[in-house]
Amino acid sequence: MRRLRDDVGSTAVELLVGMTVGLGVMFALMGLLDTSTRLGASTVDRVETTARARLAMDRVTRQVRSQLCLGTDLPALTAAMPTSMTFYASLAPEASPLIVQRRTLSYDANAKRLVETVWTGSGARPNVTFDTPAQTAVIADGIVPDGTTPVFEYYRFQVPADGGTARPTRITTTPLAADDLARTIQVGFNFVAVGGRATTRLAMASRVYVRTSNPTNPDNSPLCL
Repeated sequence: MRRLRDDVGSTAVELLVGMTVGLGVMFALMGLLDTSTRLGASTVDRVETTARARLAMDRVTRQVRSQLCLGTDLPALTAAMPTSMTFYASLAPEASPLIVQRRTLSYDANAKRLVETVWTGSGARPNVTFDTPAQTAVIADGIVPDGTTPVFEYYRFQVPADGGTARPTRITTTPLAADDLARTIQVGFNFVAVGGRATTRLAMASRVYVRTSNPTNPDNSPLCL
């Protein structure tokens, strides 16, 4: 009787098949890892861009809502253009001594950023003097206009041509004339936050009533008039 030999080795064909399967699995895992890394980076970029955009919007709206007049016939808004606005404001709590500031919000197209400039005032209204130099800070980087829409828009109450209730209407002529500066009751913000990846773009838009306006009383708004 012949004894059967133990099968302790592998043929070349088996080795090639095993290597091919192993390489296929390895490439599949590498592809999955690459996809997961790219998706993870994209998600992080979207989250960071969203947080930056919302923080910038909260910051500018808070300042505009804090506008105040220096006195009767001394409106809060002193200069207004599609890329910048200057106004008087106070961000201090109501219980604190009133500190009046002159603030400018502006869009720097070259640097693609929103910037704030602040002059701190001293003295009681309407006789307030402002210290120099001003303090300048970056609100947000990676900011671009939303197409042809102005970064800053301004609204005043206007009665429709066919009569009826006055409603906020955008002022199309800029820089704003003195009468429009005094009558501005609402400010709009429009911009796009761009992330580190070119595909990450978040459009932001908001319209806020200024503190000196009275939305329920168009005839006597803003209140400092």
